[in-house]
Amino acid sequence: MKRLKVAVVMGGQSSEHDISMASGRAVHQALDEKRFAKRAVVITPDGRWCLHAEDETLPDDDGVYRQPLFADEAAGRLREWGSEVAFLALHGENGEDGAIQGFFHTLGMAHTASGVYAAALAMDKPRCKAYLGALGILTPASRVLRKNRCELPGGTEAFAALVERELDVPVFVKATRQGSSVGVHFSRSHDELVADLEALFVDQREILAERFIEGREVSCAVLGNAGDRLQALPPVEISPLANRPFFDFEAKYEPGAALETCPAPIGEALNRDVQDLACRIHQSIDARGFSRSDFILNDEGIWFLEINTIPGLTPQSIFPQAALQQGISFPQLVEKIIGYALR
Repeated sequence: MKRLKVAVVMGGQSSEHDISMASGRAVHQALDEKRFAKRAVVITPDGRWCLHAEDETLPDDDGVYRQPLFADEAAGRLREWGSEVAFLALHGENGEDGAIQGFFHTLGMAHTASGVYAAALAMDKPRCKAYLGALGILTPASRVLRKNRCELPGGTEAFAALVERELDVPVFVKATRQGSSVGVHFSRSHDELVADLEALFVDQREILAERFIEGREVSCAVLGNAGDRLQALPPVEISPLANRPFFDFEAKYEPGAALETCPAPIGEALNRDVQDLACRIHQSIDARGFSRSDFILNDEGIWFLEINTIPGLTPQSIFPQAALQQGISFPQLVEKIIGYALR
């Protein structure tokens, strides 16, 4: 039987490089060698591409970065190999923001996850919130702060005063184009807000300040291509432990740092409402393959926070947990995602 040739792309040039490596390894290992010819493609932090041999087990050390190539040469070798689909296990900038999607689109090579437009929109938190808010979807009030353009007299202190006046404290301040809770701060006072803004402005041109909404946090994954029939997985309630104020990077990836309950214990009707909204959002931005949307629930309604078009695929990740609850094993989930890409 002919095996489908799949290039699993991982690593990348973002602060989420290590998480991407964990996701990529998990996907690579899950592919059944009887059905798939698999090839790991590791993108180094400086943007070189390392192509591993067909069905090769990835080294556990820096051997994953051997014989780096420029992207165009690597693409040529993937074509010579006959790659039929690229499984994108990339997170963060240059991975889920539309850049790599555009690269593979230009090559004429099928890839998993959303296309350029949906990926770019989902990655840009303020613009995604504005777009979905215009469709009537509830989302916390926010303010974009740009330090290098139209800077307020008074610098960071003036930005903090503006945020307090419009959004109050406590407040979330976050990088506008990062995931995995990288670059997210929960500022509980004026002094904390000033310090958090200064820390973010060191390497961020733009910051999103977002009103704190008290309630229960849930996340809901969706499978399928926009325009086709979608499948919403059971919502997961997230409860950070150890006095963490929110689901930060450590809570996401340290075992035991957060309690994740699936299905969310919020009642059947509300679970359905969350699933319906997650599908509506997936459809609205024209997402492909899979996505995961995060929400806050309270008496005022279901508040949209953000959508992730390449959610984590590590053993601790929410998305595979929800799929398993639905009776979809991790190898089956990977195979489904490849099927959406080929369609």
